[in-house]
Amino acid sequence: MVKTFCCYFLGAPVRVRYEHSGDEEAIWIANVVLDGRPRSIDGAAALRSRCAQADVTRSVLRGLEWVRKADASS
Repeated sequence: MVKTFCCYFLGAPVRVRYEHSGDEEAIWIANVVLDGRPRSIDGAAALRSRCAQADVTRSVLRGLEWVRKADASS
């Protein structure tokens, strides 16, 4: 079953969809507008806590930080 939630990155709302089967990994897609540009990134999160959404949120925020740094260096 696909689950959705919203979190924030640098004040911008991030819409996240994720799915997991079992207890080891969740696959996610995050959509956000950064610097006026829509961005969509995806990734996987290792499920290490009892709260899959918390693990996915940490993974999404790390991914967005990586994208922001990559954009700044180009």
